[in-house]
Amino acid sequence: MSAITLALAGFGVWLLVEGALCAIAPEYMRRIGQLLSNMPARDLAIGGLVVAAVGVGLLMLAVRTA
Repeated sequence: MSAITLALAGFGVWLLVEGALCAIAPEYMRRIGQLLSNMPARDLAIGGLVVAAVGVGLLMLAVRTA
């Protein structure tokens, strides 16, 4: 499995989960959006970096085990 195929599959799963959450619990997603808009930019950036690092780790694990 190529890295591009794996990245596309991961992106597809992300869209699937996010779309399902919006369809199943729209008010919850709206509250999450409000929470994020009220969060300081520095905290949001740090959270984004942490999540990106976890994503890179998961992708590396998936590529090595594929």
